[in-house]
Order: sequence, then structure tokens, then C-alpha cells
Amino acid sequence: MRFLRQVWFHLKDFASTPYFVQIVLVSTVSASLVQRLGVEAWGADPYLGFVRSGTIGLWTSCTASAGIIGFERRKGTLVYLLSGHINPLAAVASVVSSAATFGLSAFPIALVIWLIHGESMLSLSAIQFHAAHLIVGSLMLWVSTVSITFVIASIFILTPHALAYEGIILVPALAASGVFNSSVPARSFPRINELIIPSAAATRILYDKGTSASYLFPYAILCLAITAIWLTIAAILGRKALAASRRRASIEVM
Repeated sequence: MRFLRQVWFHLKDFASTPYFVQIVLVSTVSASLVQRLGVEAWGADPYLGFVRSGTIGLWTSCTASAGIIGFERRKGTLVYLLSGHINPLAAVASVVSSAATFGLSAFPIALVIWLIHGESMLSLSAIQFHAAHLIVGSLMLWVSTVSITFVIASIFILTPHALAYEGIILVPALAASGVFNSSVPARSFPRINELIIPSAAATRILYDKGTSASYLFPYAILCLAITAIWLTIAAILGRKALAASRRRASIEVM
């Protein structure tokens, strides 16, 4: 319960920071416009374009949430988060989770763009028909992406210069994340990235709207299993990063 209160507190703080709001808004709107242009030009599936637009916005927010550790360091509050009477890893997790949770707003934003009247518009009937599929898939994508964010956040705890390495980490992660995957038959064997990156299996579930639940269930299990592994890795790296940052006295370093 305390953790949820912390998440809610940081979520309000995150939502009141224009920079982070603009990240979600700009990435989602720009992705939606590009996807709509593609649908109108090449006749692609509007629903798949909508889902991909929301996925890009969610991914952008989740990856930016790792950088919120540097934001807290710059504000001078990171040292208090890590030195309080509660578990420091839980304190960091509440900050990162709140920022990543804000990314769920990407789907409503994308929906507004896709419902604007035009040849490439998305019909409400399609949303209603795939509502359960969309909700389950987006939540699994969020959980899986948060686990990736926790691993990246441990690097930001370790060093105040983590922003210099952010691109080296995030670009390969984005390429393997499954965000840009096309819809493939769920009966096919999982791709290599779907066996390593948790969000890749989640996007398979989210994108395959016409596949029955019985064929998507193994991918749900795969996604949850890989997510659990990444959360375990994040906990191990987080403890090591926290211990190293205290030895180096780098928590307050700008």
C-alpha cells in the first residue's frame, strides 16, 4: 500500500513536469500522423497503425523513465530517496514505475488522433471488437517494458554520467523491442528477440488481433517468464549499483 502511495505521488510530480509530458505527447502524435499517412498511402490496417502509435508512445515514456533517476539527482532528491528508512530499491522502483505508468496515456492520445475523420481513420467498432485484446496486450507491454526500464535505471544509479551511454543502450533495445514488428501468425515459432526481450513477446500479443486466445496464451506465458527474469536481473544490478554508488559517493554528484 505504501508503494502505491509513493507511485501516485511521483506520478503527479511526473505529470506536472512539461518535459516528460511533451515526450509522450510529441512521440505519440508524431507516430500517429506518420502511421496514418502510411495507411492512407499504402492501404495498411488502421488498427495496427493505431496500436503501433500507442506502443511507440508507451515505449518512449518507459525508456525516458529510466532517465528520471538523473532528474531526481539534479533536483537533489535522489540522495533522500536512497537514504530513507524504506528499502532504497523500492523507493527507486516507485519513481521509475510512476514515470512508466504515465506512458499508458499514449494509447488514449493515439486513439484521439486515429478517430479524426479521414480515409485512414479508425472506426469505433474496431476498437470495441478488439477492446479486451487491446487492454490485455497493452498492460502486458507496459509490465514487460517496465522490467527493461528497471535494468536501465540501475545504470543511472551507478553513475551521474549515464546519459552519455543512454543512446548506446536504448537504440539496440528499441530495435529488438518488437515495436516495429509486423503482424505474424501466432502459430509460428518465437523469434530470437522474443526469447530475450520481454516487450517483443508482448507486441506479438498486441499486434495479432485476429488470433484466438489459445494461440496467444503461450506468448503470454513467455512474456511473463522473461519479464520475471528481467526483474530479477534488475534487482541484482540495482543492489550492486547502489552499493557501488555509495562506495564512490556518487549519489549526489551532478
